[in-house]
Amino acid sequence: AYYLNANFRAFSCRFKLTDGNIDAAKDWMRNDAVSPHDALYFYKLFQHFTTVRAYIVLGDCNSAILMLKKLQLLCEQYRRPLEVIETNILLAIAYWKKPRTNQNDALEWLENAVISASEYGYTQIFANEGAELATMLHKLQKRIAQKDYTGKISPTLVKNLYVIALTRAKNSRGMTSNITPNIKFTDRQKIVMRHLNNGLTQKETAEKMGLKPSAIKSHMILIYKKLDVSNGVDAMIKMRELGVPD
Repeated sequence: AYYLNANFRAFSCRFKLTDGNIDAAKDWMRNDAVSPHDALYFYKLFQHFTTVRAYIVLGDCNSAILMLKKLQLLCEQYRRPLEVIETNILLAIAYWKKPRTNQNDALEWLENAVISASEYGYTQIFANEGAELATMLHKLQKRIAQKDYTGKISPTLVKNLYVIALTRAKNSRGMTSNITPNIKFTDRQKIVMRHLNNGLTQKETAEKMGLKPSAIKSHMILIYKKLDVSNGVDAMIKMRELGVPD
């Protein structure tokens, strides 16, 4: 009962962390977490993964990465392929959100996770983390579409995972929804994003704001650049993550 109760608290906390609940993350770190510098134990595996998620929610990506690399060794030692996949996905998320980090590092970890998932036919974990992975999977799609790509990933698999992630993103804010990058938008750009987030087309947005469609298009080009996206779907996901329309 002692061990099960700890895992039950971890399971309950994990649901809250999925939506970036900072209070839940702080409570877990205060009462149940271990330091990434401490020894990790197999029987506490689920608790350790919850600790990693709490670090990510709080924006401490360095501690999350340190702990995840130790978890990866532990899971490989005990031959737990599904947990290794989870570790790779969380490493991708942590590197993606870590300031001043090359996004290629994150995509490499995600690629490792997809390769392993294709071997075992395991995709549910990508659905679980959908709100975090949609943009990354879209960029991974572009990477493997290049003529010089020599990896092992099936484009069809990545496309399916991308669809799964988008579906999940509609119902979950994501762990990092409260980590706000230092992106500045003009008041007019925020109004444009708010209208688009409410389902208006660019033409309808132009009419509502009393502007020419070409002006809205110019705003969208700048918004895409600031959000580091290349299409409307990714822009909508990123806007929800940042809470910009609000």
